Amino acid sequence: MKLEMETKVDNKRDQTVVTASLRNSGTEPVKVLLEFMMHDSFTILRDAEGKEIRPSHNQAAVRGVPFFRKPLKVKVLKPGESVWVGSVTLLQSQRRIMDADLTWEPEVLRADTYTAELVYEVVEEHAKNARHFDEPDIAVGRWTAKPVTLTFKK
Repeated sequence: MKLEMETKVDNKRDQTVVTASLRNSGTEPVKVLLEFMMHDSFTILRDAEGKEIRPSHNQAAVRGVPFFRKPLKVKVLKPGESVWVGSVTLLQSQRRIMDADLTWEPEVLRADTYTAELVYEVVEEHAKNARHFDEPDIAVGRWTAKPVTLTFKK
């Protein structure tokens, strides 16, 4: 199994959007778990010195216990195929950075330049839960994209 995280940067008027995809760069098909709350897809934000900047808000902290049903959302990636797994957005006018659950507000964003590392992760416990729902052979691991620079305009 060989999976890689790839990113694409799209600059629009007021925002920069970085999307992350998980790509099968191997020679065999790989089953990827996409079921909400059975995998983790998040952003690690760092300042110019490489220090991690903790988010101002984390919506995952207020979520209840999930209830899963068959069929789970999975994708079998053939060699060369990829699937979207997450994104992070920088909003210039609000001086805010957001991904699905995490938000960095102006009070923690004191510099103009940051690096974002987008991560997709499936832990063994989640793969075990997927097997319970008749989805064996889920790829387990943590994949991190190369850092992407995010800059607020002055």
